[in-house]
Amino acid sequence: MTLFVGLLLIAVFVIFATAMFLERLSALLALPLMAVCFVVIAATADVLSADNPRKAAWEELNQQQQALIGDKIRHSRVAVEGLLETLTREGTAALGGTAAERVELIGLRAAELELRRRADALPNLVSRPPVHPGWRSTLAERMSMVPGAARIQAALRANDPLAGDGAATRAALQDILRELQTVAAGFASAADRPAARSYVAEHLVLTLRGGALWMYATIIATLFGGMFAMYVRNLDLARRMVLWTAEFAGERPFVLTLAVFLATAAVFTSLGGLGTVIMLGTIILPILRSIGLSPIVSSGVFLIAISMGGTLYPVTRRLWMDLYGVPAATLDRIILSTVALYALLGIAWIWWGTRRGLLSSFCATSADSGKVDGGDSSADATTVSAGRVSERGAGGPPAPGGSSADDAPERGRIPVPLAVAPLLPVALVYLAGIEEITAFTASIAYMFACVALRPGSLRVLARSLVEGAQAVAPPCLLMIGIGMLYVALQTDAVQGYLRPLLELAAPSRRLSYILTFSLAAPLALYRGPLNAWGMGTAVASTLLALGALPPEAVLAVIIGAGMLQGVCDPTNTANVWIAGFQGITVNRILRFTVLPVWIAAATAIVLFGFWFVPA
Repeated sequence: MTLFVGLLLIAVFVIFATAMFLERLSALLALPLMAVCFVVIAATADVLSADNPRKAAWEELNQQQQALIGDKIRHSRVAVEGLLETLTREGTAALGGTAAERVELIGLRAAELELRRRADALPNLVSRPPVHPGWRSTLAERMSMVPGAARIQAALRANDPLAGDGAATRAALQDILRELQTVAAGFASAADRPAARSYVAEHLVLTLRGGALWMYATIIATLFGGMFAMYVRNLDLARRMVLWTAEFAGERPFVLTLAVFLATAAVFTSLGGLGTVIMLGTIILPILRSIGLSPIVSSGVFLIAISMGGTLYPVTRRLWMDLYGVPAATLDRIILSTVALYALLGIAWIWWGTRRGLLSSFCATSADSGKVDGGDSSADATTVSAGRVSERGAGGPPAPGGSSADDAPERGRIPVPLAVAPLLPVALVYLAGIEEITAFTASIAYMFACVALRPGSLRVLARSLVEGAQAVAPPCLLMIGIGMLYVALQTDAVQGYLRPLLELAAPSRRLSYILTFSLAAPLALYRGPLNAWGMGTAVASTLLALGALPPEAVLAVIIGAGMLQGVCDPTNTANVWIAGFQGITVNRILRFTVLPVWIAAATAIVLFGFWFVPA
């Protein structure tokens, strides 16, 4: 039975993976649907299995929950009936003292504390502090439905000292007694439901609920990151930063290309998305073409810079911390090592691309011509000639996502302190150790302080906050799906069927780890099994649940293989746009970049294997 269900779960994974690979199903839908299928299949198999230990443990836990709720109902009913009897026999004079003192007198507060202690001793399935969306939170909600000491205390306060007959108190206590009877009847009917249906339903509810909240910190950080990125774009800082870098970098091809590469990477540490790629690509690619770089070389420079900067993106850092549970110091070590490999790869690529034998007047083009290999070079906004860049008048169109002319602060008068704003969140997170939400908030406040006295500055800020939150809605939905799949794979039922099969295939030693994942790194391409934003989530979650590798080693595989996905993947929207702008195909970019990036990815996996995987 275990082998059959395990193979069935793997078949479900392959079906969804194929659908994502063929782009027949978006990851936004595939991940939560995969989570639901995993949980339903595994829980149903537990129900159908005779003497299944997981189902027996759940039934025992359910009985303990019902006992706790029943005890609270009994304690509350005894207390209310005792108070009503005292009120009838001796009148309101017998209810002297404060309401809190009277509750203490009947011992209900002590009884509830004992019940809470018993509840805290039970296992808390599918939970994550400080939010507890798991089994214990469900128990707490059910316990809160039972009127307790707080309700009785409020009823005792209802006594009217002028009337003296305690009618209001008696009515309130009788209402509580009727409510207790209703709650008891409801829980009794729930206990009579078929155990099989309750077992499957509770696993499904816990998975959906726990998964939706699992990455709440990352989702909130993503919202703030989107607001910051939109504000940077609306203030036109990223475009100006690249223009200034190109203008002051001189005319030597290697130096100019390296300066543009580093400036682009710096921008993408806090910005992202196709809009930013288009905004900067229409500036950077004509600059690189004007000094004689071929379309392939200039495309590679831009893509490596995008991936290098994106590795430092604070929201991605928070995602890795939440999903893999890796300590911040260890995660920073992995990230900075990957960035160093990207930098070495970029320098080597630039050195190869700017050799005299590769520079040609056939590759050199002027942005004044208005077209670069069939793409719009945005010549209305900039003039590029032999590595020198100058900005034209304000007649050009605003950058994608930028402010319109009537509500944006004046262009061309950006204060010098504002120029460092795109780098501020990264500096605060990695150098000052400040968490991501505070870093983005402080950076937004800093930028606003720099332009606060300009006309329309407050309107631009408000619009940026709204548009930024809207822009990151799809990634937030994807993170909810990732959380659901992660929680589903962490449940005992799913692990019980997958673990025996995966233990046979998953590498657990350093040599097998290095060989397996170095050779398999290209599986991150085409939304493959090592793609961090698709099938890779399921693979990583399964490896984490298996426990054969430490979380640091699993994360290192995703980040290392992600180098290929970030630079070479033909399904990336950035690659598609860059190829179209340069007049080449995405597969040509893949053919030229895959080998050097694969070497860099394999180097990363070898390095991380020696760090985190036992020999």
